[in-house]
Amino acid sequence: MSSDYIFKYLTLGDFSVGKTTLTLRFTGETIPKNSMSTIGIDFKTKIFTLSTGKTVKLLLYDTAGQERFRKIASNYYNGTDCVFLVFDITNYETFKILSFWMDELSERLNQNQTDLEIILIGNKSDLAESRKVTREDAEEVAEKMKMKYFEISAMKGDGLEELKNYCLQRIENVIAQREKNMEEETYDVDRVSKLVETPKKLPNQEKKNATCC
Repeated sequence: MSSDYIFKYLTLGDFSVGKTTLTLRFTGETIPKNSMSTIGIDFKTKIFTLSTGKTVKLLLYDTAGQERFRKIASNYYNGTDCVFLVFDITNYETFKILSFWMDELSERLNQNQTDLEIILIGNKSDLAESRKVTREDAEEVAEKMKMKYFEISAMKGDGLEELKNYCLQRIENVIAQREKNMEEETYDVDRVSKLVETPKKLPNQEKKNATCC
């Protein structure tokens, strides 16, 4: 199925934080009973229809969190529209390592990617009784880094609808802004072309035309 637009999303975070389950949930695929850690990188696609009627193909890249695979993930940074930065609320180490990913993104992402958004996601909210990262700590980091924060349970689906709706609304806003920019560029080109003065006929051409026939 063809689409009007293509958007690229990327998941980053330590291993076993639930990036693969989040990817499958977000794209509407079945969650396997026994999942294995991602090796290298994988991606899923999903066609979404926006409220405007336009269709968007979402490419959601699922990256491996193990240290030996991090260099592979960095090859996919450029051209990314949005990053899901995921940690496990029951494992404080996965929260601490977020600074590594933020430094990586700042260093490697194309500075011209002005539309890029990074969303902080605290996964495994269904295990809240075992949490090691408070919501207040996560929201404080999100506010400091100017990120939106969501708490979800990728396994049970809690909070996924809110995250998905936010992303689709954001995509609509980005598309509207891009189309507006294109219209303004087209207007500027037309305006300049109309300002260009039509060349006048040379005197000998006018004389020739006057005496013709």
